[in-house]
Amino acid sequence: MLVFAFALLHLATAEPIARLAAQLVAARCGSTAIVFADSSWRALALETARELVRFPGNQCAVLWLWSCAPSNATFAHPRLIGWRECARAAGGEWGSRSYFAQISQRVPRLAALAAALPRSAVHGVSLIDADVAVFRNVLARFERSNRTFVGQRETPCASEPSHSCANGGVYWVRRSVRGRRLLWRVAHLMRALGIPDQDALDIALAAPDCDALYLDALRYANGHTMQYDADFDVARAHLVHANWLRGLRAKERALAHVRRTAPV
Repeated sequence: MLVFAFALLHLATAEPIARLAAQLVAARCGSTAIVFADSSWRALALETARELVRFPGNQCAVLWLWSCAPSNATFAHPRLIGWRECARAAGGEWGSRSYFAQISQRVPRLAALAAALPRSAVHGVSLIDADVAVFRNVLARFERSNRTFVGQRETPCASEPSHSCANGGVYWVRRSVRGRRLLWRVAHLMRALGIPDQDALDIALAAPDCDALYLDALRYANGHTMQYDADFDVARAHLVHANWLRGLRAKERALAHVRRTAPV
């Protein structure tokens, strides 16, 4: 049943994902971060994607836009790729059914992309939320980790220490056999159990064959650390994730502030 479910999932996304993979191979991309957004989050997501590729190297970013509106948008940077999927915007706040329905599409697409790209012992695929400010070449740092999974930990986390408390909005997975298997496992758990990606990550990362690295909470700060931890210093941050703030405008204001004050 597990193999059959994976096959159906792959067939549903295979052709467009194959085209995107070919584009990334042609651009000679190493690790690639996907930033998903609908039209209302496009500006914020584009800023995040641009930050991911402003450093030297072969790391790439894909701005994956859920929109049926025609667009001729192009980006000046050769390692920043725009990708459009015709889909209705969620139209719901965080925690709503429509919100989770939309973001549940991300892991299956990331898993399919990892499978379509060449296998690699170095490079990976990454999911980075639109509400993230990036100050260092984090993708290159993830590659040097020698781990299958590298991710931000949710802080605070009520289920510690029994679960990994991985955050579903900032993580990287190596394009190895083990990494591909991890992503498919997460996608299957989401479908089989009807749970959000973050809960499925917690279960999948508990497997004994999964080697994970959890990022330093101050250098890779989430919204709670950014707002409430007295030791947080934006000058030392590699990225900041505004996930504890509610609403697009609040996130925009907070990220604009950290971007102004960070010594980049």
